[in-house]
Amino acid sequence: MDDAAWRFAEDFVGYLETHSELPRDQRVLVQALKLQEESGEVASAVIGALGANPRKGPDPRGWDGVRAEACDTAITALVLLTHLSDDPAGYFAAHLRGLTERLAALESPGAA
Repeated sequence: MDDAAWRFAEDFVGYLETHSELPRDQRVLVQALKLQEESGEVASAVIGALGANPRKGPDPRGWDGVRAEACDTAITALVLLTHLSDDPAGYFAAHLRGLTERLAALESPGAA
């Protein structure tokens, strides 16, 4: 993953740490809730892209709005992981390796 994404996550966590009066455990909880909020924004953007909300009509951003909200969700997840780990990039890389191995096992003949 791009180092810039991790640098941003670390910088943003630093910003959050210095601009919040909440105890650390509550800051982490709020960040987890923020991730859920962002994923809801993806769903809302899809509804808008499809023009499926008769009250609001189509979102003029279309699928660009969905992509933007997906980016916000990914960044928020990186920020949460940075809150939760001393080595978020290493943790992410190890988790990704595990997922890659699982996918390879699924694609190989005779996979369960």
